[in-house]
Amino acid sequence: ILSLDWSFDGKFIVTFSDDPKDSIRIFKPTGDPLGQINPGALVVYSCAVSPDSRFISCATMQCDARIWEVGSGKDGYKLQGKAMELT
Repeated sequence: ILSLDWSFDGKFIVTFSDDPKDSIRIFKPTGDPLGQINPGALVVYSCAVSPDSRFISCATMQCDARIWEVGSGKDGYKLQGKAMELT
């Protein structure tokens, strides 16, 4: 794990690593996994949660910025899908 970020509502944690197969992971505050994102990049440079806890963004060493929407599910928060990609 290179870094982590808490959602502002405290309902999930986002971590990222330099492993391209397992770059971004989302966890409950208890440590239980909620999901993972594979941005398809060689190296994730940065990852952050939006102030309203609705989006997760990442920047890659390939000069990409990608944004995913996170929504509430029965088990807490879940990944809704990619919302935007800037290349």
